[in-house]
Amino acid sequence: MKIYTIRDLLKDYFVSVTTDSTHLRAAKTQALSLFQLHLAQTYKLSPTTLATNLTPDHALSFLTYLQESRSIETEHLYSRIALNFYQYLSQQAPTSISEQDFADLTDQIGRLRRRKLHKPPKLSLATIQRIIATAQTTQPPQKQSAFDRHYLQVLRDKALILVMAETGLRVSEVCNLHRYQFANNHLTLALGFSLPLTSSATMSLDTYLSERASLDNDQSLTTRQQLPLFARHDKRASKRILAISRWTIANIIDDWFQITLSPTEKQAIIKKGLKISPHTFRHYFVVSALTQTEDIAETMRLSRHKDPATTRQYLSLISSNSE
Repeated sequence: MKIYTIRDLLKDYFVSVTTDSTHLRAAKTQALSLFQLHLAQTYKLSPTTLATNLTPDHALSFLTYLQESRSIETEHLYSRIALNFYQYLSQQAPTSISEQDFADLTDQIGRLRRRKLHKPPKLSLATIQRIIATAQTTQPPQKQSAFDRHYLQVLRDKALILVMAETGLRVSEVCNLHRYQFANNHLTLALGFSLPLTSSATMSLDTYLSERASLDNDQSLTTRQQLPLFARHDKRASKRILAISRWTIANIIDDWFQITLSPTEKQAIIKKGLKISPHTFRHYFVVSALTQTEDIAETMRLSRHKDPATTRQYLSLISSNSE
């Protein structure tokens, strides 16, 4: 069995999570850097200390530190990351942290975390529905050439809006979608989880990917195996098929918000403190799923919520919009 220092274990851990999004990887780096600092200041454990010296008490102490110095959101995120690291430790050094130790630690942290206050989001369902309707009915401009960026952008945006509204995917999840995950009117996510798409969204995706096919075929064979579902079509990307970014998605949603509503309507939305963002489409999906299924557990499953309270908070939105 390999003998690890804390530094070595962290290095190998980050190699093992190369599929993480850039955003999640940055969060893990920040959380585990803070954990190392806590170990050094509280326990005098340096990066060269053997990893076998790590105990569940160190993780619980880190949780207490987060509760005293960080927001509830940061506490939940960083403690989850610390748990994920301890799970890796239990796999690499089971004599130090056994599976049972890890299970007990997970249970303790779950019980000791501060509880989040679940507040229903402010949401204008009517506005989202209008943006969706605009995406469904808008026709792309006349194609000017075999490689027309604006033409591809409109087709991509239409499909993107419909997919986000029908799946409730988080922005990071949309950015990481690959072309092979779309087939037979479904998007297949990690661990085989499948989300159905309507004929409207399926047709929009089929059209976009069909028009993009010549560009896809120009990519190297290795690259083609992992082509993104939604690609950039800006000048800097040129004819390369590069994954769309969270900032591009935010700009797309804002553009279609501007297209759909009149200046007066936009001002009224802003005055009410409502915000139309990519995450708004996830809220819309949860409300739609609750309305259609009338089932908290099923909506929780489809939304991939970890806490039932997160799903239940949307019930008030359904009742307020039915009045």
